[in-house]
Amino acid sequence: VSEYGYFTFGTDNLNNNVLPIELLNFTAICQNHGVLLQWETASELNDDYFTILRSIDAKNFTEIVEVSGAGTSSELHSYKYNDWDWTSGTAYYELEQTDYNGTHTYYKIHEANCKDEANSHVLIYPNPTTDHVKLISTSAELEQVDIYNALGQDVTLSTSIVNRSETIITVDVSNLSNGFYTIKTKTTSSKILKN
Repeated sequence: VSEYGYFTFGTDNLNNNVLPIELLNFTAICQNHGVLLQWETASELNDDYFTILRSIDAKNFTEIVEVSGAGTSSELHSYKYNDWDWTSGTAYYELEQTDYNGTHTYYKIHEANCKDEANSHVLIYPNPTTDHVKLISTSAELEQVDIYNALGQDVTLSTSIVNRSETIITVDVSNLSNGFYTIKTKTTSSKILKN
């Protein structure tokens, strides 16, 4: 996965250090048909809309969709878009944000390699964690979620799912003792640190 920091075109005369959004994540996950693009913001300032751009060489990008932003908000906002036009091969996706004044900020580039549809990927954050972890993947991959401690013991019943959508699951792990755990989904296994 390729990932780059943000950069901005335009100026902010009041405060050059204020970003228009606080981006928590941006993912591009291959599915059976197309690519699922998801992103979350913790806050937004004068956010007019987002633009998803796609490229086959990570250099020349083409706009594929615009998604309305939340304006100014300090609440968590989740967004998603299914790119049904890409079913195989490698594509690069970039997230662009546009202010009401027309200033553009580019945040992330992610690679989606859909040559092998059986190759699943699960994004887990935050890691380390103190109370909750969020799992992002395909709905098929998240059909099964089990958690094991460092001794290989199943501690799934000591946790609880506090929020579940088709492609995002939030798990409460606050009752677990501090240490390393393994989260297993349908075809993947990932380590997390509870502290």
